[in-house]
Amino acid sequence: QGGGTRGGRTPGAERNPRRSGEAGGGDSAGDEGVGGDARMRSFPSVGIGELVAPVESWTPERDDPDGAFTYIDLSAVNQDTKAITGARQLACADAPSRARQLVQADDVLVSTVRPNLNAVARVPQVLDGATASTGFCVVRARAEKLDGGYLFQWVRSPPFVSDMVRMAT
Repeated sequence: QGGGTRGGRTPGAERNPRRSGEAGGGDSAGDEGVGGDARMRSFPSVGIGELVAPVESWTPERDDPDGAFTYIDLSAVNQDTKAITGARQLACADAPSRARQLVQADDVLVSTVRPNLNAVARVPQVLDGATASTGFCVVRARAEKLDGGYLFQWVRSPPFVSDMVRMAT
């Protein structure tokens, strides 16, 4: 009795649901209902434009010539920590020509210059309303369609970086 051999033979695969890859053999991972041959529900593919919102721009020296603003240029992003560490205050009259994009907290900045370096960062609350260089692609997740944290992790992934490098060359 039990799971031993019968007449010198092992039980057939059709009687042992833990043996995968054979007739009646359960799932390939050996764990019924977990992993293995379980199928993931597929989600429709959509363009990134459906998941992100447009970003406003301005011209500091024209729109507020006597004012000041916080500027995030390419050198302000630490490539190792993926954080904005060098934003600076500038007089609008002294604004660089690339100072144009108005950012909000949780926006994701992706450097389009030397994308292989993956200079990306998420805008912290303290920099809400700052101005970013046009050297960044500012990606603003539509909260009802895409989680900003997921977006930030995605732009750090090797497949994303590879695609950026391929498009840049």
